[in-house]
Amino acid sequence: MSILVQLLVFGITGSLIYYGVFYGTPLLIKKGVPLIYSFWFFLWFPVMCLFPLSLLLYHLEGNAWTWQNILERFRFNPLTENDWYWVVGAIVLTIIFDQFLEPIGKFFAKLPMLAPPSYLPAPFNPINYASA
Repeated sequence: MSILVQLLVFGITGSLIYYGVFYGTPLLIKKGVPLIYSFWFFLWFPVMCLFPLSLLLYHLEGNAWTWQNILERFRFNPLTENDWYWVVGAIVLTIIFDQFLEPIGKFFAKLPMLAPPSYLPAPFNPINYASA
């Protein structure tokens, strides 16, 4: 797949998430949909649409519809014991760096161009996040 197609696919997805979070979520909240449903819908629905799109693009590339080819193309390999160490290590490092970089997130969240919507709860809005 060319870089232009990749930029188009992920650019559209990113735009849908942005406009959904900043404009769609408040619209649904005004219509009575709870924040948890409206926010998660606009956050994840565009991402979930990428799976069927990836299968369509896989087919358009001329690949055969066999389970073995799909597993190979999407690199669905079983995780080894060593892989699980990497997964656990990545989770631990993510939690640690999230705490260390919290002041930087608060700084960028105060910039008007990068500010998250005010209705977002603490985990998604660094300004509302109170450290323990």
